[in-house]
Amino acid sequence: MKKTRNKLAGSLDSIQSELQKAELWENTSPPPHHLQSTEPFCVDTLDFSQWLQWVFIPKMRFILDQEAPLPPASSIHILAQEALKDMDQDMSRLIAAIRRFDRLLSGDDA
Repeated sequence: MKKTRNKLAGSLDSIQSELQKAELWENTSPPPHHLQSTEPFCVDTLDFSQWLQWVFIPKMRFILDQEAPLPPASSIHILAQEALKDMDQDMSRLIAAIRRFDRLLSGDDA
């Protein structure tokens, strides 16, 4: 289980790195009320890349650091494909990093 958690942490690092390379990583947090949205993925208050940075990555790092139970599966790459499809730059590396996270979490790390 520790090996899986280490791979997941590395996968989160890859997602962060790809966000930074795409210049989607922000230095300033959104207003607190934007992070408290009740909508899935904060679709009413954040862009997908913001949600990754300010909600998903911190929450998953917290789960990993606390050795809390992991979600049984993830399919965030499907949302990523849709949310990032109209970007001016190529988002394939970011989507691939998210897909890898999904596969690791689901136990398919091949």
